[in-house]
Amino acid sequence: MVLVGTVGALLLLSVSTICAQSITYTYYYDDCGNRYSRTSDELTSKIDNTSNSYSEKASTEESPHIEIIKDIKVSFYPNPTEGALYLELSNLKTETTGEMRITALDGKILMIEPLNEATYIDLKEFADGIYLLQIQIDNEVNTYRIIKQQ
Repeated sequence: MVLVGTVGALLLLSVSTICAQSITYTYYYDDCGNRYSRTSDELTSKIDNTSNSYSEKASTEESPHIEIIKDIKVSFYPNPTEGALYLELSNLKTETTGEMRITALDGKILMIEPLNEATYIDLKEFADGIYLLQIQIDNEVNTYRIIKQQ
């Protein structure tokens, strides 16, 4: 399932130039309704009246999944991944306990790491498929689907 929406548009006017900008976010969901990716498409158009020229620039970027858990900003990207997954935790306090786990869908634990502010997770040796990223912060566990594909 794909959900597309334009979040904002900006129009700037001056005596000689008209500039417009629009950002469209596209959200991708699996069959169970879990969001696994978000991309943003930025389109900037510019009309210059002094030289009678028109230009258009488009860019696309994939944004990380971001969530706040117990005042800690959790983000991971890219998803889907070809093997390299980055997990970042902001506002992580030294007294915070927890761990990060990668498990197969059958519950088999494939990897356990302590929580760090930045973690590189190497999934290159794993077969293509869906895995679960479990982040435990103190006594709270949050689970996310990770898609590994070449």
